[in-house]
Amino acid sequence: MFHRRRRRPRHPRLARITSDDVIYDLGCGDGRIVIAAAKHLGARGVGVDIDPLRIQECHDNLRRANVGDRVRFLQASLFDIDLTPASVVILYLLPSLNIRLRPSCSPSCGPARA
Repeated sequence: MFHRRRRRPRHPRLARITSDDVIYDLGCGDGRIVIAAAKHLGARGVGVDIDPLRIQECHDNLRRANVGDRVRFLQASLFDIDLTPASVVILYLLPSLNIRLRPSCSPSCGPARA
């Protein structure tokens, strides 16, 4: 018999996120990274995904986590998002998308922390 251990995402810890941070997760999927950062580290966050089904899943997960005052999710293209409020931007995308996003991140995002 095998049991899977549930783990918190590693991304929030890798970036040394604190309660002072505003996290933007581009291509957020089910929203777990932003929700974990809010729930366990006190950060505020915005998750962005173009897929309406993923955004619905994010909202379902958000209700269960009870951090709706700190997190919001947007159904939008990640190329249309203003990243100015972000202190941390999380990307887990194809390299070609990362390159296309680079002008949106620099210099407003500052140096990488990871």
